[in-house]
Amino acid sequence: MHAGLIANVGGAVMFPGDTEGSEAIAPALVLEVRGDGEWLEFSRLSPSTRAGSLSHNGPEGRQVYVFRCLGHQSVLQRSKAGTDLMQGDIRALLPFAGYEEVARLTPEDPVADFWLCPDNVTEPVRFRFRHQA
Repeated sequence: MHAGLIANVGGAVMFPGDTEGSEAIAPALVLEVRGDGEWLEFSRLSPSTRAGSLSHNGPEGRQVYVFRCLGHQSVLQRSKAGTDLMQGDIRALLPFAGYEEVARLTPEDPVADFWLCPDNVTEPVRFRFRHQA
């Protein structure tokens, strides 16, 4: 979708041309994690915030998930090659192989969940992405 360097600052990915703005209550992309038998909100992105990213270290190798709220829908993509560099809280994604769309969330189909194993976690964790219109 986007070519070039993408920087992750404080859990957010900035695509070329993005600007930061005020937070909106709705619509939003809500990222939740399953803990103690319930879903706990982990992050919330509005159309005016930068995209977020989450690493996954699975049997198929390392991958990076990039997600953002576009307002009328939310999109979750996965890097085809999983090439990324971390320094502190900054993630640089190098999309040599591009991204593939994993989910497009809409008011009619608002939820997708995945078992992911982010950095510094030894066992997979269940994450849910929920589009809130």
